[in-house]
Amino acid sequence: MPDKALDYLVKPFYAVTKTITFLFTICCQPRCKLFLCWPAKYIRAGVTKKMKYILLLFIVFTSSSVFAQNRQCPLVDCDCSALVVGEWRKDCRDQEKDLVKACVANKGKPTSYCRLQGLDAFPVALSVKPKQHDTLDRAGIRAAEKQIESLNWSARQDLQMTAELEQRQEYAAALGLYKGREKSLAKAHRLRQQIAQSHAALKDEEAAIDFWRDVTKASRSNGLNEELGEIEALWSAWQSQQLSGEQKRGIQLLALRKLRNLGNDTERLADAYSRSRQIERAAQHWQRAADMAEQLSGWMKQVKGKPTHIRYFRNQAAARWHKAALFWVQTQTGADGPATFARSEAERIISGTSQKAVADL
Repeated sequence: MPDKALDYLVKPFYAVTKTITFLFTICCQPRCKLFLCWPAKYIRAGVTKKMKYILLLFIVFTSSSVFAQNRQCPLVDCDCSALVVGEWRKDCRDQEKDLVKACVANKGKPTSYCRLQGLDAFPVALSVKPKQHDTLDRAGIRAAEKQIESLNWSARQDLQMTAELEQRQEYAAALGLYKGREKSLAKAHRLRQQIAQSHAALKDEEAAIDFWRDVTKASRSNGLNEELGEIEALWSAWQSQQLSGEQKRGIQLLALRKLRNLGNDTERLADAYSRSRQIERAAQHWQRAADMAEQLSGWMKQVKGKPTHIRYFRNQAAARWHKAALFWVQTQTGADGPATFARSEAERIISGTSQKAVADL
């Protein structure tokens, strides 16, 4: 390697070496008997080409060790830089380091979730997962928009059919349609992510924001409370003693599924508000989605559901509260009260909730 190129690579570290040399020169006089004095004459003699090679190898080795863990576990990224509060950002990075270490020890597979997190954190116990999609051209964007229209139409048809099935007490068939509807809406949201990312990639950031704003305008945000009331009435019916065994089981499963779907609907809407920079609305909807996840975990516990499912929904509630805190702190009115409350709610829920394995990644 040419001397000039080698000097360029080690220049920053060579400056450090010169500083150490200067300190040795001052401290290590000819009669000095301290154990640090004996190498001073060698350092003062200058850094030879051989020493430069050794220094370069040391740089490469240490750099590799620093970044090795991130390369072995690229899935872990809690998006801590998105947190505007310095103390929260530090806490986020500390927990991210722990997650990476655990991931490396588990052969590159995450073992737990990001708690404090930015908007694009991963892994998280959320239905909306951050993903970098392929960029679409203008024609591809139009095709994706038509696909979303088709998926939304299918979801509306499923919803209409489920109402008829519930009236006929055909709960198993209704349950299947609710599951299918959730898949359609989740796919539609992933397509929205791809469209918005494509607008941004095509240097049209404003189009991406406007696109998400249009999504929020077309939402059924005002009907969330009414729908939640209907689900709670269904759960109350399950709790009554006036139902037969088979009917009771069908209503139970239906209520659980409908609450899960509503929470995911609210989360997707919160994500749309987040990406359209409607900060306060985003915080409100993340908070509503968090309440639904906690309510669902309580219902699951009541029917003695699987511990892994209960744990997941508690982690989901905490993740949604953390998202609410992320946006409350950016509002003029919520920087202190609502933001602190949201984070404390997340910690309350997660306290005592084990995270033995990551579910539903």
